Amino acid sequence: MSSYISVRAKERGIPMIDANKPIVVEVTPGDCRKADRKNPESCALARAVQREYKGKGVKASYFFRSCAWLEYDDKLVRYHLPPSTQKEIVSFDRGAGFAPGTYQLSKVCESGKHSAVQARSKKRPGRHQPSKNPRIKRKFVHRTEWVRNIIEPDRA
Repeated sequence: MSSYISVRAKERGIPMIDANKPIVVEVTPGDCRKADRKNPESCALARAVQREYKGKGVKASYFFRSCAWLEYDDKLVRYHLPPSTQKEIVSFDRGAGFAPGTYQLSKVCESGKHSAVQARSKKRPGRHQPSKNPRIKRKFVHRTEWVRNIIEPDRA
């Protein structure tokens, strides 16, 4: 869950829920031309959703690497992004163009819902904390960089 989204929901006093059914979005060349890199509110997909679903109550949309949030008057709805869409976002943020076409925002699977994640974390508290035992090595985790993050000056 993005802290930006949770802060936004708290400010507006609206609940954050998971999508129950997928939606389809048509990204046009105009959406791609006006899109901003590394901006979750103004990427090509966000512009397409705002254009297509404005009449259905969508006030804003936010696209991150693996999920999208659609903001309505009374709720924020989370959608899962398929791997092909995730790769398109990463390549766009790194400087390539965004391919116009039809994209699907999937519903969140049962194991990925907030309630399921919270239930798992309660069963295993402290699971994500690094071990204090120096003999136990932590797994290597690769984090994708230069995608919807601020580029640090020493890395540019």
